[in-house]
Amino acid sequence: MSVDVSLLVPAYNEEEIVEDTLDSMEKCGEYIDEAWLLDDGSEDGTSEEAREYIEENGLNVSIYRNEKNGGKVGAIENALEEVVETDFSFCMDADSWIEDPERIEEALEYMEEEDLSALGFRVEPKVDSDSLYGRTLQECQSAGYAFGRLLHRFTSWNYGREESQLRHFAGAGYMADTEKLEEALEMHSREFDGEDMQTAALMQLEMGERVEYFPDLTVKTEVPEDMRELFRQRTSWNHGAAHTYAELAENYMGEAKNIDRPLTHYSLYETVFLTGVAPVLAAGVAGEAVEGNLEPAFGWYMLDTAVTAAGLEMAYQKDELEDRSYMKYLPFMSPYRAAAFFPGKLASYPEFLKSTGEDVTEQLLESLRDKEELSEQKSSMEDKSH
Repeated sequence: MSVDVSLLVPAYNEEEIVEDTLDSMEKCGEYIDEAWLLDDGSEDGTSEEAREYIEENGLNVSIYRNEKNGGKVGAIENALEEVVETDFSFCMDADSWIEDPERIEEALEYMEEEDLSALGFRVEPKVDSDSLYGRTLQECQSAGYAFGRLLHRFTSWNYGREESQLRHFAGAGYMADTEKLEEALEMHSREFDGEDMQTAALMQLEMGERVEYFPDLTVKTEVPEDMRELFRQRTSWNHGAAHTYAELAENYMGEAKNIDRPLTHYSLYETVFLTGVAPVLAAGVAGEAVEGNLEPAFGWYMLDTAVTAAGLEMAYQKDELEDRSYMKYLPFMSPYRAAAFFPGKLASYPEFLKSTGEDVTEQLLESLRDKEELSEQKSSMEDKSH
């Protein structure tokens, strides 16, 4: 039984994997109304390869092509404006696939029952590397994704149903009300990676819509199996997160007044600790180690490993991990973060400050000026009353 949902998969220069992408889209055909491969101005043979494969195999997938690359946000927005006719849209990356498409209808029913504008899903990395090094790296990423899902679960349900929020949609897969999504994308800056975080933030902080985590539908996604690609990916993500906080600084500052709100807690944790304090501390520990003092590094490793073990056990207890096989990779998780996670955050700083520093400063100054004017008006009114 198909439901009123369009599956939208942006693709840019994906000639090598487009056949697998189309196969995964076709498997959803029974459970959706329409499927669109969105070729975002690819410079290789993505559209040609896709069209030939669709015709040869009789797939029920349509192709929409932008002649000019406009990024993921642009590709989706153009499709929403020109070809999508359904009330709901399921957006998915080209290197991802829905593990259990039969649950799409269940997810849609949940959205309608709870009056939600969007859902984020359970995203799991595909662990398939043939090398021990690559598999270990993917398993460490898998544990990181479990942490993310645990945070989604926490911010969706631990604050009361009316207070549910998500820090971001995973780009691998999310579903939204088509009109609400189109409205959010019209406000999107489109200037950086990590676009799905800004989309989620706009829907919640600017539009006042409610979104939640729906763990009963699983989206699988490809993840890097070498450190260079992982570092590039994480630097890009961190750059995008920093841009989102900058673009919506006033919204996040306003949200911070509501100290009992989930996005307040998470954004403070990410901006103050993960983005500020932790990378600087990690750099200091690394500096000590280079000079021959390994004691801080050992202390960091033991503390980080203990915290990781506790977090992963909690993820297991909350069904975000199927078993405790992660214990085999626990000794590698702290070095993994030290090699990719924190350096990725540090590497994103210069470009972020260069591209947004002036805008953020002006935005903050303008906010302070507005507050000063309000204070002066209040004082003036009090003087007149006396």
